[in-house]
Amino acid sequence: MKKILISFTVLLSLSLFGTGFKNYEIGPRATALAGAFVAGFHDPTSIFYNPAAITRLEGTQLQLGSSYTSRSYSFSTTDFDGLAFDSKKASFLLPEFALTHKFNKFLWAGLGVHTSSRHELSWPTDRFNPLVYDARQLYFKTQTFTPAIALKISDRISIGASMGINFSSGEFVRHFNHDMLLVQLTNGLIQDAQDFILSLKDCRSTFLSFGFGASWKMSSKLDFGFSVEGSFGGVYSAGRVIVRESDTPFAEWNHALDLVFIDSPEQKAEARIRDIATVKLGLAWKPSQRLMLEADAYLPFWMMFDTVSIQFERPMLIESFFRWREVEGDFSWKNPVSLRIGAEYEASEKICIRMGVFLEPSPVQDEQFSATFPFTDQWGLSAGLGWRSKRMSVSVAYRYLNVSARNVINGNEDLELNGLTAMSFASRSEHLFAIGFNCHL
Repeated sequence: MKKILISFTVLLSLSLFGTGFKNYEIGPRATALAGAFVAGFHDPTSIFYNPAAITRLEGTQLQLGSSYTSRSYSFSTTDFDGLAFDSKKASFLLPEFALTHKFNKFLWAGLGVHTSSRHELSWPTDRFNPLVYDARQLYFKTQTFTPAIALKISDRISIGASMGINFSSGEFVRHFNHDMLLVQLTNGLIQDAQDFILSLKDCRSTFLSFGFGASWKMSSKLDFGFSVEGSFGGVYSAGRVIVRESDTPFAEWNHALDLVFIDSPEQKAEARIRDIATVKLGLAWKPSQRLMLEADAYLPFWMMFDTVSIQFERPMLIESFFRWREVEGDFSWKNPVSLRIGAEYEASEKICIRMGVFLEPSPVQDEQFSATFPFTDQWGLSAGLGWRSKRMSVSVAYRYLNVSARNVINGNEDLELNGLTAMSFASRSEHLFAIGFNCHL
């Protein structure tokens, strides 16, 4: 069966664990340290960074916290005599919970809940906007429930493992036209253009992920940490696939929608996706009793998937000669290493000062770049304060994120079919605030 090859990115987005939308800042202490939390630093949120590190926690500890940020994107092009748009501003509140318990001198266990990824994107439709042919509206969120266990092998070496139970949900709206479907199938025969909207509603998936970590106390001043995380793959189900005529003022039809899709335009679909894995390496150095420094490297393996295949419940007949049953998208992203450096200084017995810096290169090459996933290189600075007593502590953190501008020529094939050959995304800044409470029970 011949397939329509379209850069169809929605159900991929529901499983993203990579640069840009992955929530790496879990807990205010780790946030203040720019996510450098694999080797020497530890608290109950170590479940999410390196489960082996919870062997350094005494008794039973509970941590509650949350972070808040917002983002929007600015787009411009020299095509169509010049266009410029801003996406709708999206705000994110990301709560987290973590609990750890020491059973004896060899065995620890933990339980965590957090929002592992979240993204929202909505482009304006009140005037001509070619970006809607890539994504008019996109929303996804993944909540992860993470039990963990850790063993202390010796005074210097610990290992740990975690199992994530992930609950993803999302929606997606995208425009197509007749040319976009047929141009690759008819040897250059291009029909009269017709806009229509493809909506995926009630997209949901439940899948498992894994984590493994090791911690090695090399000396009284040096600590090494290693962890790897990934998933066993997921099946994303779209509760409703709806095809309808465009409702935007710039749409132009030359014939009715029912002449294009003879079969019912509302049905269900599912996609099978292999998620990436991320390897984390960290080295911590404690030059004095008051100061600790840590540097971590994160390596995501995007090559673990290169294709997203979406199967429709029933084939949709386009004209009288082609059945649209399966959509396949190709993703050939790079595997860039991101760096994170954090420092914590104990100003007194109760007050800690924390700072961090990080650098995250974009994994997306120009030919894969799109308005759905406007990944560009980014860097950031973070800072925070911690107060502690015998049985409790409170931490606050702030993270500044700078996202670089990016100019792409001849990137997305679907957008090129509609006359868009040049895309420019302006540089932007994000501000994240976090607060957390830790208690020894």
